[in-house]
Amino acid sequence: MADMLAAGAAMVANQISEHASQTVTYHCSGGPTITGVKAARGQPTRLQDTQFGVLYIVSLRWEIKVELLVSSAVLQTPQKGDVIEEADGQKWQICPTFTENGFVLGSFGKLWRLETKRIDAG
Repeated sequence: MADMLAAGAAMVANQISEHASQTVTYHCSGGPTITGVKAARGQPTRLQDTQFGVLYIVSLRWEIKVELLVSSAVLQTPQKGDVIEEADGQKWQICPTFTENGFVLGSFGKLWRLETKRIDAG
């Protein structure tokens, strides 16, 4: 049964990467920059102060196939502080907003789920 679920997770990861993603540039903090990465962008979440209406943070979840984060034939593990840059110049930094360290390996190890905050609106 686990093999069937893993195969299904791989199929879903491939479909997300091929049909629900955009091409971004991934900047590893203190490391390489990876261009041409296909990443699926989630819906923005806005956290506001309920009393005064102050906007604290705009966060966004990204999903990237594990094998796409490669630089010089080395798989890169996402780190807090890494930046995803969209084609229009918007930049999103991995931060521990909703998960312990800002990134989670999900779907049977096929997709990185990255929690980010906007740092530059482009």
